[in-house]
Amino acid sequence: MSILLELNQELSELSGTHLKWSYNGLTEPIHELTLIYVKKNVDDSINSILLNPLSMEYSLNNLEPGVEYLFMLNVVDFNRTVLTSNSLSVENPLVLSAPVIASASGLDRALQIELEEDSNSLNENDKVEFIIRRDNTLFIISKAFDASGVYVLGVADDSRIDNNYTYKVALRFVPSDASQYRVPSSISSSVFVEPTNKPNIPQSILLSANHEPSPYSLILSWTRPNDFAEWSSNFNIQIHLKKTSEINYTLKTVLTADVLTYTISDLEQQSFEYMAKVIYVNRFGAGVPAISNAMINYGVPDAPSILAVSAGDGFADVTFTNNADNGRPILFVKVLANGVNKGTFFRSDYDRWNFTIRITGLTNGETYDFAMQSQNQAGWSSMSESSEIVIPAGAPSMTVSKSGKTLTIQYTPNGRALQQLTALALDGDVAITDEIIKSIDVSQNQSLTAVQTITVDFDCSSDIVNYLAVSSNGTDALTVKNF
Repeated sequence: MSILLELNQELSELSGTHLKWSYNGLTEPIHELTLIYVKKNVDDSINSILLNPLSMEYSLNNLEPGVEYLFMLNVVDFNRTVLTSNSLSVENPLVLSAPVIASASGLDRALQIELEEDSNSLNENDKVEFIIRRDNTLFIISKAFDASGVYVLGVADDSRIDNNYTYKVALRFVPSDASQYRVPSSISSSVFVEPTNKPNIPQSILLSANHEPSPYSLILSWTRPNDFAEWSSNFNIQIHLKKTSEINYTLKTVLTADVLTYTISDLEQQSFEYMAKVIYVNRFGAGVPAISNAMINYGVPDAPSILAVSAGDGFADVTFTNNADNGRPILFVKVLANGVNKGTFFRSDYDRWNFTIRITGLTNGETYDFAMQSQNQAGWSSMSESSEIVIPAGAPSMTVSKSGKTLTIQYTPNGRALQQLTALALDGDVAITDEIIKSIDVSQNQSLTAVQTITVDFDCSSDIVNYLAVSSNGTDALTVKNF
């Protein structure tokens, strides 16, 4: 009688490839049983496993998922008779990776579970089994696979889902009969969730710098929690703030109106980096806080410093330096002469002049002191300290006219006071050839701006024929003559 050895695949809910075999006509005990396998359609090594001679099935869990293998049994009995089974082609099943819970939150009589993306290929025909523990009770809620990865398990799914209980939740994927996966995934890690009607986390929180209504302020904005409609009355909003260098937040205010922005203006008058958080509180308690980005508040710049001032003909050059901008670049500077605004200058203007600004349109002979302000996005700085006093000046002028024995001299100082004046006259009597020279006393407090009229009388026998006048202001010497 011939002996038949048949090798088959056994379908199983366990992972891996499961084989079983049968003998027909075997009378002698088996001495040696060997499983031989190799990857199909691949030039790969032939592998073998020495099995228990009494075994009738075997599972392989270390094969590559989705790869097709060829299997064959080789049997030797105690009579040294060798039997070989049929060659069996089997595709090792794909393995479902376990779900990973990204977040879990309690809603009003519901649990919301959000999963991370994975490499599995599932569809709406597959299932997700949620294994849930409440107190000492275990129960399962099965949901159709949702590609969004977000699942809400509510009282409609199971009456044991209720507020103010703590639930421990894990889950696994269960493939459909038509799936390429044969067995369910392993179970995910567990999370704790408490259904509650406390507010969910506010959305889209943003902390930004602001200079209205005052410098060194911040504006905080957000949108309502996604469950706001469930408890949209009898709530408040807590605003907390801290410097990023600090550990703990400080409660700044509690808002009772349904607002979505809040301006924080009572900050220190210096630039610091801050973070804020927004918490909605309803009759069930405080919800999950939303934490903002970090933001540096900013204020007006420090006043600039005037380094030097020099005057010219109708102008003055003011050399300065900007100081701290307090969080926003300085864009403009303003120059005041004797408290009067003489112009606002954009950054590129004075950068081009190496931080020296020329102020024109000044009156020669007038005294001027200068002060400055800097401006950034927050506004104008305080006024700088006043500069030293300077006096613009230009070239003076002088005219001379004669009438009889008198010279009339008009001196226009143009910012430079007359200091010395000398006049010379020649007698109209041709017989008299002597020149008469007079040095005129000039007071010490001559005007820098007003025209000075000086009359010089000469002791001549006849009217003056020719004359010469020489003036000096210590810088300029003027000569007017008629010879």
